Amino acid sequence: MKIDVEKKSNNIVMIRPHGKIVSGEKVMSLKEAINKAVEDGFVKVIVDFEDVPFMDSTGLGVLIAAYTTLKSKEGQMSLVKITQRIKDLLTITKLLTLFDCYDSEADALRDMTR
Repeated sequence: MKIDVEKKSNNIVMIRPHGKIVSGEKVMSLKEAINKAVEDGFVKVIVDFEDVPFMDSTGLGVLIAAYTTLKSKEGQMSLVKITQRIKDLLTITKLLTLFDCYDSEADALRDMTR
């Protein structure tokens, strides 16, 4: 899985995974990218799902772990451009209310810089 990481201002990092986020090496790539960003001092993480057609429960676990880590550091995590399929997964698992979800990167950045 290819993952682009773009460092923004104000301790914000944009993580853009490309492809399915499923158990195994693919989900580990996402976990490592988020952990590396946090280790580098970024406490505000935006994950852009524009190029993610599917995510399984292992991917959800990575997002929850990252959310917990960021909250303990008084940070935050937002999801951008989630597909209807992923939105349904988050709704069924009652996790949709846990994450701030946005239609655009600009909206997420605006809220994180307030």
